Amino acid sequence: MTITLDRGGTSAGGSALARPFVMVGFASLILLGGGTSSGSVGPSDDGAAAALAREETSGGAAASVRAAHASAVLELRSVSGLSWEQLARLFGVSRRAAHLWAAGNQMSAANEEHLYRCLAVLRRADRGGSAFNRAALFRANQDAVSPFDLLAGRKYDLARLDLGAGRSRRVVPAPSAEERARRLPPAPGEMMGAIHGKAGIEIPGGRAGKSVKVRGERNG
Repeated sequence: MTITLDRGGTSAGGSALARPFVMVGFASLILLGGGTSSGSVGPSDDGAAAALAREETSGGAAASVRAAHASAVLELRSVSGLSWEQLARLFGVSRRAAHLWAAGNQMSAANEEHLYRCLAVLRRADRGGSAFNRAALFRANQDAVSPFDLLAGRKYDLARLDLGAGRSRRVVPAPSAEERARRLPPAPGEMMGAIHGKAGIEIPGGRAGKSVKVRGERNG
């Protein structure tokens, strides 16, 4: 919108000289007030940077979760004594999928829950060795159903009842410094000295050695 105001001046012909006074429109004011230089960062740039930061953070968290899943899969296989084929059957997946989980690949939420619930049951029923735990898993009850079948069917409470509580694994304390020193083999020099010292010892009750007469050469 343009408004012309009379300044009271006159042109050479005596007519009033109108000097234009330009009022910037509303849209122009918005552009002038909100414009930025090429080197500044606008609100849209801040949003993109925040989204990138969130993506990097979520990516790191997801990697940490996958590492925890991989560790839990390996622990479950170690405690249960199951083969990779049996472990895959426990989840209803292929053996390759079980291997990929152990390598850190992503699991579904359902399989993640199944993993930790099975691991909780096995930890409670731990009999102190993977061979004992595997035997207990495949021992069928009176209904010809094994705890392994119950876990595969996600009937955790029934599997827990069938397996019962195990025993805590015996923790062997680390030997003391004196005990470690006592277990060390003797030095080579000491061993040689002991061997030479024993060579001249007479055994009580032993038979005396016989002298052997060596026939020499006859003189002509």
